[in-house]
Amino acid sequence: MTSLLKTISAELFANGRAAEGIPKVAREIAVQAGTTLEHEGLTLVTRQMEREHSALTRDLYEATGNATAGGTPDQVANSFLHGRFVKIPVDGWSVANDNGLRSKLVDTALDGIKDKKPVPQITENMQQVHTETVAMPAPQVAPVTTQPVPTSQSMTTTQAVPPQSPIGSFGTIAFQVSRENTITPEKFNVSRPARFAEHAILHAAPKGQHLGIGLRDISITIKLMHPFCKKPAARIAELEAMQESEQAYPLVLGGRNYGNYALLNLDVTVNTFGYGGAIQSAEVQLKLKEYF
Repeated sequence: MTSLLKTISAELFANGRAAEGIPKVAREIAVQAGTTLEHEGLTLVTRQMEREHSALTRDLYEATGNATAGGTPDQVANSFLHGRFVKIPVDGWSVANDNGLRSKLVDTALDGIKDKKPVPQITENMQQVHTETVAMPAPQVAPVTTQPVPTSQSMTTTQAVPPQSPIGSFGTIAFQVSRENTITPEKFNVSRPARFAEHAILHAAPKGQHLGIGLRDISITIKLMHPFCKKPAARIAELEAMQESEQAYPLVLGGRNYGNYALLNLDVTVNTFGYGGAIQSAEVQLKLKEYF
């Protein structure tokens, strides 16, 4: 198992064959060795390789703004992963599942790329950051005492609510504060008009008639700031997709279900660009209209 995993890792990451498809190449190497991934107990490790390679290269390309395959981001990701998967056993799925850790790795890689350091030195620094971060105990967070957020079964909506968040959510965007991600409303304004009709009276003041309550208008201001918010550009793109969907989405905040709202207006102000033009901080204002 050890020698086969080293061979697979070398072929995928040292020889650059990961782009051909990690499961495909791994199976070919196993067959050439006269065995199978299942027999060697490497099916799960191969899946881990695929997920970590996909997550790390995606984040590196997004951060560097480099859309050319085979460039430095690929070299850095392959070199780092080759170092990970020559060890037995491989420690956890942290690179695939921990956004905070991956953000630190990407920042370390960016520093090395900007300073024009050789790839081995960049990956050595990344491995040190990985070791220190994985060994760091997770902070103890006090429990949040709020009412439970309504689930999709209790709402009539075209879109299911994302995983429950201590703060709330709008559509697919979860408002949350965690070690991995922080997205919170900075300003929240609700306007609810009353509807009146005026009936003209000859030689007298008009008579008013109350018709009922109008639809709520809500504006929300959100600040997206890397590294507290992972991938600000992706969150903005997610909101744009919701606006273009021609659908209404549930708004939940502080345990209260406000109902379904259409995203009428999306104002984005980018405050800071990072390396390669990646968005580092932005202010987003949502203007919502209650929808029945």
